[in-house]
Amino acid sequence: NPVPRDGWWPARHAQKLEEIKKAEGKIDLVFLGDSITHNWENQGKGVWAERYADKNVINLGFSGDRTEHVLWRLDNGEADGYTPKGVILMIGTNNIGHRSTTPAETIEGIRAILKKLGEKWPETKVLLLAVFPRGADENDGFRKQVNEINAGLPALCDGKRVTFLNFNDKFLSEGAQLQRQVPHRGQGFDQGSHARPSSPGSGSVQRLGGFRRTVCQRSLGRISLTCDGACGGLPPPCPKRC
Repeated sequence: NPVPRDGWWPARHAQKLEEIKKAEGKIDLVFLGDSITHNWENQGKGVWAERYADKNVINLGFSGDRTEHVLWRLDNGEADGYTPKGVILMIGTNNIGHRSTTPAETIEGIRAILKKLGEKWPETKVLLLAVFPRGADENDGFRKQVNEINAGLPALCDGKRVTFLNFNDKFLSEGAQLQRQVPHRGQGFDQGSHARPSSPGSGSVQRLGGFRRTVCQRSLGRISLTCDGACGGLPPPCPKRC
């Protein structure tokens, strides 16, 4: 069920409503999520400025949010007054991290968000991202829960309005060990770490109503090697050095 939060959270919500009002309907892409998304405004602000500042994009990431908080925000103004071409959504890590929500319950929360997005913006494309890895290795309890959540997400997607993307392997070394750039909870990324998800995410927005027309498929682990350089140089190799 939709639930608000207290503390700093209402002020950020009001700030985002004001940004939406000032945009006068000119918002093409929405980043929606928790601290990973929120921190594009902090550790990731350089990459954001380089790749998204001129793209009519709004950041609706709130640190610490769970699925029920995102639902509340969508019901209370953050999805009103505009119709974006696409939404990039990642949510769920705090459901298992901040309280005893099961992976199955978290998946249902994400399902509810996708349903709400469909009601608010029926023509908008959604790119649903896998929850980032947590824990040092695959034996970690949090890692197992994250993997269970991610295993259930493709079933929520139809490949048309909603598409699923999992690039967690970019954060894992051999043996599924979490790399140093990704803290144990998958949070608090530095500038370099925020550049990592930006490449697959930015390349994939071609699926979000033509926000980009082409994509480096190699960077997303697909078969095709067609590329226009949109992947931003990660990961190599690519025929055009992407």
